[in-house]
This record gives sequence, C-alpha cells and structure tokens, in this order.
Amino acid sequence: MVIATRDTTVAAAARLMRRNLAGAIVVCGQLNGTRCVPLGIVTERDIVMRVVALGLRPEAITVGEIMGNKPATARETDDAFQALQIMRSGKVQHLPVVRDDGYLVGVVSIEDLLSVMADELRAIAKPAALGQQGEATTRRPQSPDHG
Repeated sequence: MVIATRDTTVAAAARLMRRNLAGAIVVCGQLNGTRCVPLGIVTERDIVMRVVALGLRPEAITVGEIMGNKPATARETDDAFQALQIMRSGKVQHLPVVRDDGYLVGVVSIEDLLSVMADELRAIAKPAALGQQGEATTRRPQSPDHG
C-alpha cells in the first residue's frame, strides 16, 4: 500500500509507486503515523492521461490536483465478490479498503481479486473433475435394449 498527501508532486508519487511496484497511490487527508483517511486515489493511468500526455511537468503538479474526489472504498469486512461489485459500479481497478472509522487498512486491485477467484475456481473444479473421472470408471455402458 502506497500513500501520499495532497501536496505530494506527481513525480514523487510516481517514484513511490515504482519503488513499491504499485499501480496506484492513495491520497490521504490526514496522516497520523501510519493512519490515513483516503481522500482520493491516483493511478498510473491518471498520471499518463492527466499529466504526461498533456505535456505537463510532473514536478510541478500535485496528486491533489489530479486525483478523483471521494474514492470508491470497500470495508475490511467486505468479501471479494462485494469488492468486485464496488469496482464494477465505480468503474475502478484499485479499491482502498477502510475500517468502520474510515481509516485505510489496505488497497485491493482487480488483479488481486482475479487471482483469488481463479484459485477458488481451480479448487472447486479439481474435486469435480476427480468425481467425473471416478464416475467414468465405475459406469458400465448400457445396451440399447436397456436404455
């Protein structure tokens, strides 16, 4: 999880994202040690589309100037499906996860959720496939007369 304040330059945010291999940075309204209330989020795409592609200088623009306001968030008690629904309705690929008091506890990406879902689907499919193999070896072909 990578965080910054509104006055962090886009250049500094990009360096933080690169250093942490993160696709997004959460912009915090208040930083109390490690506590953060998310005000917005800036993604790699935001930096490219709102700064670089327009020929603006990343050293002269802050993340507060390019972030979207009131980011979609998930609660830490939400499950993966609920997080996916929030992402879908908000049309976002990075979702800050907050506690009931609004403080940030993490960020989940669409890649994270797809990985979890793929693992779950594999876990479901494996026993089903084994069951089908077992059925195939125990079934006897029926003659056409005994349908």
